Amino acid sequence: MAWWFGLVLLAIPAMASAGGELVPLSFRWTDMEGHAREIAVELPADDIERDRAELTRLPSDELYAHTREAVLAFARSVPSGVLVAKESEERLIIEPLVDDATARPWLERIGQVREEATDTWLAERRFRRNRSGRVTFDLASLVVDYADDVSPVAEQLRAMSGSRRRFVDLALSFVQSIPYDEEGGFHRPLALLARNSGDCDSKVVLFLALVRAAYPDIDIAVLYAPGHALAGVALPRGGSDWGIRYGGVDYLYAEPVGPTQNRLGERGQVAARTAQRAEVQPVPFPR
Repeated sequence: MAWWFGLVLLAIPAMASAGGELVPLSFRWTDMEGHAREIAVELPADDIERDRAELTRLPSDELYAHTREAVLAFARSVPSGVLVAKESEERLIIEPLVDDATARPWLERIGQVREEATDTWLAERRFRRNRSGRVTFDLASLVVDYADDVSPVAEQLRAMSGSRRRFVDLALSFVQSIPYDEEGGFHRPLALLARNSGDCDSKVVLFLALVRAAYPDIDIAVLYAPGHALAGVALPRGGSDWGIRYGGVDYLYAEPVGPTQNRLGERGQVAARTAQRAEVQPVPFPR
């Protein structure tokens, strides 16, 4: 029997189809039972290139420019003689020209305008602010976006598994075997599959998108832990399974990052340190 340790990506030159050029990708890895696995899929070249062109990090300068314009636009609507805007290349300062009681409502409204502009900009680009105020990619929204795109991979994994629990463990072994790359930033699922590497956030989205594609009725969630991301899958809990309850749903912990192969509900080394402090973001069901 052949054995593969870690995911091996075999890329084949792209071929044309009636719907556009397709990129054939073949993956080999070893599952949690030590069985050699292999799948082959064809993904649209245009979709892969779209993913490669997406943001991999927060463009702070673009966000600042957007909120700055929103604040300036509102400041220009304030009655003359109440506030003054002082601009430089690095910062924007709004100062009152009247007493505090008169200026306070306008300054408070400017703060609201800034926050609203920030939230709108972040949501349009699939970012979010967590409970500490830190900006991250909105991983749950991206899972919804990509469930259909990764369905060719999910279908083959499901055909190999035979049950929901086995599918989740097989999908975990597949994603865990993808080489870890923290330096490259966040990569969306098709770019991740094509480049065969990704960080924890990227792997969480791919894993949960596979689960949603194969079993759209399962409750799933993103778990934002300090400096890390995990996943939660709501399947029946076994005697030794470890999880978290949120919003009336019991999620079992899933650790897609790898390279260690941790089963669903297993106390992985990273999960044991950080999961209990995680912020839970359920993945919404399609409307």
